[in-house]
Amino acid sequence: MVDPQWINETCGSCEFCNDGDQQLCPNAKNSGYTVNGTFQQYCVCKATNAVRIPDEVSLDEAAPVSQNLLDMAQLTLMLLTTTAIAGAGGGLGTLACQYAKALGYRVLALSTGSSKQAMLVEEIGVDYFVDYIASQENLIPEIQELTGGGPHAAIVVASYVRPKGTVVVVGLPKNAVITADLFSTVLKQKIVKGSYVGSPAETEEALAIYAKKRFPIQYQTVSLEELPAVFEKMEQGKMQGRTVLKIPSPQTMVNDLIEKTPKFRPNEYNIGTLLASRLEEIGIKDYFVVPGDFNLTLIDQILKNPNLRMVGCCNELNAGYAADGYSRSSPARAAVVFVTFMVGGLSLLNAIAGAYSERLRVIVVSGAPPTDTFGQDCLIHHTTGLKERDQAIRMFEHVTTASVRLDLKANPASVLDQALLRCLENSLPVYIELPANLAEYSCDVPRPLILSRPRGSLPSLVQDALDLFTRYWREAQSPVILVGPLARHGLTRDTLLSFIEKLGCPVFCQPDAKSLVPEEHPQFQGTFWGSISDPACIDVVMNSDLWVGIGTRSSDYNLVKRPTPPMLDLSPDHLRAPKGNLISPATMADLSERIVLSNLTGYCMESHNSASHETIKCSCCMVLSDGVYQQQWVLNLPGQKGVQS
Repeated sequence: MVDPQWINETCGSCEFCNDGDQQLCPNAKNSGYTVNGTFQQYCVCKATNAVRIPDEVSLDEAAPVSQNLLDMAQLTLMLLTTTAIAGAGGGLGTLACQYAKALGYRVLALSTGSSKQAMLVEEIGVDYFVDYIASQENLIPEIQELTGGGPHAAIVVASYVRPKGTVVVVGLPKNAVITADLFSTVLKQKIVKGSYVGSPAETEEALAIYAKKRFPIQYQTVSLEELPAVFEKMEQGKMQGRTVLKIPSPQTMVNDLIEKTPKFRPNEYNIGTLLASRLEEIGIKDYFVVPGDFNLTLIDQILKNPNLRMVGCCNELNAGYAADGYSRSSPARAAVVFVTFMVGGLSLLNAIAGAYSERLRVIVVSGAPPTDTFGQDCLIHHTTGLKERDQAIRMFEHVTTASVRLDLKANPASVLDQALLRCLENSLPVYIELPANLAEYSCDVPRPLILSRPRGSLPSLVQDALDLFTRYWREAQSPVILVGPLARHGLTRDTLLSFIEKLGCPVFCQPDAKSLVPEEHPQFQGTFWGSISDPACIDVVMNSDLWVGIGTRSSDYNLVKRPTPPMLDLSPDHLRAPKGNLISPATMADLSERIVLSNLTGYCMESHNSASHETIKCSCCMVLSDGVYQQQWVLNLPGQKGVQS
């Protein structure tokens, strides 16, 4: 993995670049200022400005280390010399204390309060602690007495540094001015240094020391949605340690599906217009319809949303398969189909059973007789000839994650929302039966849908999974990738392509995963159907020495009877390795992104000999030229074919 620094790109030819001080380059470009992409999972930077992160250091750990230890790197001291750190009880201060101890310095911590003293002395192990409030009047004499004349270096404060000591000024508060006793500074030959960001070499040194010493880091990881609360804590002075902002992955954003504010916002809502608003909120732009007597009023309400387009279908089965395809290919990864009671639903049932098998988000909305007809001892048209009204719900229960009927006994708006959430969260169809008289039933202005947070990965387990994957990958000589249907829900197209291009070996799709990998892609070699596959396909797949499965699903449709090569199987929430090793929870999305950003050496398809099926590992992505490390890497980003640095 590499860390694109704030100094995103430099000229490489000025005196500062030649001296390794790229942060002083007069032509530097800065991430988030003159270069876009900071609030994204991937960004582009010049390779010589990227910092290599040790494999054993996670991104969550690397963020506070690489950004906050560089001030200590400005100090060049001998072992057992003393450094004083003001504000040692804060997040940056505690980290600086730990780093200084790891470098072998004696540490004088300045903070206030018994809790800070206990943490710094007992947990971190600083050598000296001074409460700068309790000792305010005698602060300088006390420090000089403790350290035998004053510390050799200090972060921020200059008044108590010994002769020839070093002061490092950090932070950029607004309108800040440095004041110092000129006579003392000159007479004692004190050194004042500025520090706002380190060079790539200094950052790599800090990360290497952390990787070796592994001192605990006080930090918390928060999601992008929690950022306002983080700023509020900062303003209140309640922040503890450093805060790492977790940018959601593209797949998380696809899974969330929620656009915060639909454009369709009527002055008054009813159940029909609520559904129209929810469909837009989910990201659906087209809906499939077969009109019938029990859904006409509902369709009139849906038509009030100009941001939705009605697609009329000739029959329900046709509408169901259209929704199946729409849920696979649309950005929302969800679809909706409107039918009428019983006769429409039964015609649709086979398509929904297929969507259930493929774990597709298809919302079935069926019009139904008015609520006052339920419980009556009379026959309703469009039924199987039975007076009982729950036949459709019972049938759909077997091929949906939720089958519900809205009524006035429970809050119909709430039941509707819960069914929609079940569809999105479980990635399965739902059946919603809506009596004709409820389509115009008034309801409250809706709040945004809130999806429950999916089970995520543990960072340590993702690292374990990466290590396990790397071990098997490095031993393989002729691996192949098998893409299965579950990759459709676990990864975006861009992440999947980045993953297979990182590995570089031949790619085959299972039959129910066709279209996930473009067939014109240079690595795509065909569809693996087990024993009925094309003979050339069977030859390559079965003679490989490692299968890398991503979202695979095995059935009699794609199994082979003879022994198969060992398999690394990336599933939605775990990695399964040969010999039964299982690491969970480590999601397919998190692990594949770590693999893409790792230093794994991929394979060159150009070196793949179709006769012998020998694949040669390629090292063209890392080059040592004139002693300068350079790296070329290509990532598929949303909306772009490839980005190269």
